[in-house]
Amino acid sequence: MFCFDFPLEIKRIYHSPILWFSYSLRTMKRLFIAIHLHEEARHKTAALLHRLPYDRSLKFVPEENLHLTLVFVGNTKEERIPDIEDAVEEAAQPIKPFTLTFTRLGAFPDIKHPHVIWFGLEEKTGQLASLVNHLRHALEKREIRLIDHKPFLPHLTLARVKGPLHSKVIPELKKIASERHEIPSVEISSIELVESVLGREGPTYSELYRYLL
Repeated sequence: MFCFDFPLEIKRIYHSPILWFSYSLRTMKRLFIAIHLHEEARHKTAALLHRLPYDRSLKFVPEENLHLTLVFVGNTKEERIPDIEDAVEEAAQPIKPFTLTFTRLGAFPDIKHPHVIWFGLEEKTGQLASLVNHLRHALEKREIRLIDHKPFLPHLTLARVKGPLHSKVIPELKKIASERHEIPSVEISSIELVESVLGREGPTYSELYRYLL
């Protein structure tokens, strides 16, 4: 029979459910699979909301963080990252480079009561929808549980609403949403596995793996 003498800190963690939960989170990574757009597209979409009156309840996504989420994986053990990379490669292998076009400004649940403000994207050949379906299937085949099963609606999240908005914000938001915005289409030739580290000033993103289409 083997007897292991673990360090005192590990023994304390093992016997405390709260400490064990905290320790488990520290050994996991918050992951998502995404498409990052080039600087011009990010700048032009982010600039649309600069017209809104200042409101402390509006939390804008930093321009450098704007991205299209394909699959949100969530908190994942670090040792599963190679499996996720394999899933990305399997799913993306039949996909050729494609073009994304920008559609309109919108909000969840709607423009009158926004919680999340976004700009929609469209891919007309069906490759983007196929890629997302392939990714979900490849991940689930490897027993990587996904926590987001909502229908895929391609968009860039521009801002989140953290409280009641000033009365002048909604009319201006509706005006921006009703306008036609000329944002050049973008050619997509890669997808990325990204780690998100949450902090007081918002998340920090780090690319862990990139697959070229």
